[in-house]
Amino acid sequence: MATRFTRADGQPSGIAGLWDVWTEPGKPPLLSFTMLTRNAADHALLKSYHRAEDEKRIIVILPESRYADWLDAPPEQTQDFIRHFPADNLVATPMPPKKPQVNAQKQLLPGGD
Repeated sequence: MATRFTRADGQPSGIAGLWDVWTEPGKPPLLSFTMLTRNAADHALLKSYHRAEDEKRIIVILPESRYADWLDAPPEQTQDFIRHFPADNLVATPMPPKKPQVNAQKQLLPGGD
């Protein structure tokens, strides 16, 4: 079941990420971004999600007091930020199932193909 994870205090989550701009002559710049994750097999809340055979992952949520530190950290200090966000500071909310998308164009074709 799809589940939304939010902070218990209702505040937005600051997520540790990396970004870069790739430039190639004659082409527009390409901005790329990734969110850092870590294994969640030992996280008090997240370990119970995902199928048993799947690796459990959690995004790296930064405490508000560390946002500027993350943005200014030299590479050798980044491991200090890769910690679990406390389970009691997160809320798991089951999401309703997605409604199937109807392809109206496909339904108009002879034979429904």
